Order: sequence, then structure tokens, then C-alpha cells
Amino acid sequence: MASTLEHIAGYDYHILLFAGDLSYADKNQFLWDTFGHMVSAYANYQPWMVTEGNHEIKDNPLVESFVSTTPAGTCLTRRADHVQTFLHAPWYNSNSAHQHDGDAVMAAMEFMHYNAHINIVFAGHLHAYEHMERVHLKQSDPCRILYITIGDAGNIEGLARIWLDPQFVWSMFQESSFRHGELKIVNATHAYWSWNCNHDAISIMADDVWITSLSAAQSGCIPSSTMGC
Repeated sequence: MASTLEHIAGYDYHILLFAGDLSYADKNQFLWDTFGHMVSAYANYQPWMVTEGNHEIKDNPLVESFVSTTPAGTCLTRRADHVQTFLHAPWYNSNSAHQHDGDAVMAAMEFMHYNAHINIVFAGHLHAYEHMERVHLKQSDPCRILYITIGDAGNIEGLARIWLDPQFVWSMFQESSFRHGELKIVNATHAYWSWNCNHDAISIMADDVWITSLSAAQSGCIPSSTMGC
């Protein structure tokens, strides 16, 4: 994670999003302290927005853990016509690890996210990167949500390297490596996402996609407020 943060520091970013499993403390308060020291040089000058993961476990007999299938601090951010949310366990996942961890929340919230005009959902939990095309109810649909799993900032457990074969048709790009991503809100209708390698002193782009807001006329999509579930 230290390498990832060093690369991110070279960007002129406005906010850092962290989709859970921050310190891997697992009830060990000392690890929260060391994590705080590690990130303070970055968190002191730019805001962070985080959600809890299943490794944010409190040493409390009444609360065993934050289960990864809970909503996990889902956070909505809006700028212009772009709305995105991030959570911990991915709803769409073509890696052999953490299959179905997000199914319960997906069943409860997928339609709600669609009706809220969500354009992008970012998830963590899986120790790899995956970029899905727009999909809904496990079917590709250009008028629904684009999903990106970016749980690969760095962790003590290593990477999830085994991908399912054959791949799901909605899975566009997968890779198991520690890297970071950048979302640029270009204007009221378009955003640009890139996923970048942590390679020596420079960042090398490995995956990217232009994202058109679903509310934009050129998207060709009927506004979700006029459509039923």
C-alpha cells in the first residue's frame, strides 16, 4: 500500500476513495496506529472518503465484525450529472475468490441504485482489479450501471490470481496486481477512468474507459425515473 500511496501523491486529486479493509487490524489496535502513521502524510492534505470492510473488526463481544455482505457504508457522491457509489464486497465478480459475498446486498439494493441514477459502482474486497461493462441482473445493458472492482491497493494476504473460465460476457478486463485508479469528471456528461500500474517511479496506464452519464441525451437511455423495476 505504501507504494500505491506514493504514486497517488503525484496526482492533483481532490478526494481519495478507499473501499474498505484499511488497516487489516482484525482486532489489533496497534495495527490501526501504524496504519495511521503511514497514511498521515497523505490524509493530512487531501480528504479521504472510506467505507468499512470485513477486516475492520472491533474487539467488542457484542459486534463480531462488519460482515462483508452488509451495505458497508455505501457513500453517494455527485458532481454535475455523474453519480457514483462505492461499497466493499463486489456485486459482480469473475474471480474465484469472494464469489457471492455481495449477493445479499445486491439483491436488496441493485434496483435502488439504478433508480438513484447511479452511473458507476466501485467495490473493494477482492484483491484484484476488474472492469465490467454496464450490467443489470447479470445481463449486459448499456443503460444500466458500470461496475469496477479495485481492491488491489495492497494487503498482507496477497493477490487473488485465479479467474473463472469461461469469463462472464460482462467482464471486460481483469488483472491481479497492486495498482491504483483515477476518475476524472471532465464535464457534465463525461468522465474518464484509468487504472494505473505501480511501476518504479512512474504510473503506467493499463486500462481505461470513457463514461457517458446515463442522464446525457447522447447516451440514448430513457431516464430511470420513467422506468419501472
